[in-house]
Amino acid sequence: MSVLLFDVNDDRAMVAVDTLAGIGASAPATWTPVAKLHVISHLGLVLAGRGVMEFNAIVARHVDLMPGPGLDQVAAQLEATLPQVLDVIARANPSMADGLVQHGSELVLAGYSASMRTWVAYEFSRAPGSMQFKTTNDTLSSANPYPRDHLGDLPPLDNELDFVMCARRQVEAHRKLRPHEPVGGSLILATLTRDAVTVRNLGDLE
Repeated sequence: MSVLLFDVNDDRAMVAVDTLAGIGASAPATWTPVAKLHVISHLGLVLAGRGVMEFNAIVARHVDLMPGPGLDQVAAQLEATLPQVLDVIARANPSMADGLVQHGSELVLAGYSASMRTWVAYEFSRAPGSMQFKTTNDTLSSANPYPRDHLGDLPPLDNELDFVMCARRQVEAHRKLRPHEPVGGSLILATLTRDAVTVRNLGDLE
């Protein structure tokens, strides 16, 4: 499962992903770098995900067209849109739908919440075997890295070095447990403040 890490506090939000994914219907799928993090530039938001990348890309296109005007409104629109997208895929692309059921999904939408007056990360998660998304929001916490039980003690994700260390340990543990699943490549980190959204490649996770 892909690297998907985030941390939010009163001053900023940070979201990080890896780049390696399996693409294509053939077995085994081709491992290739892809975009797992999308900047919603007109609203100053970031959407990132893990699971079936083709599905996440479809969701990102929907979010790109949402008018906002802010994080909370887009989160509500996305929560309403996800079941519709799943329904369309189930009817139009049964093979992708089968992959979605098998793998599950996790999406993180991060930005500044005007109603809560702080940085927030909304999580939309769907367990393997289910087609129902659960929505939660976090104002002072970090996404649980996978596989959590095999990573030992991890520091708070306060800076870029913390993100890199956590991601590298996740890649190492994941490849030991599930060597057939793609994870790794580069670590992409988005930092959101009231003034800007910056995206940096923090280097190789191999």
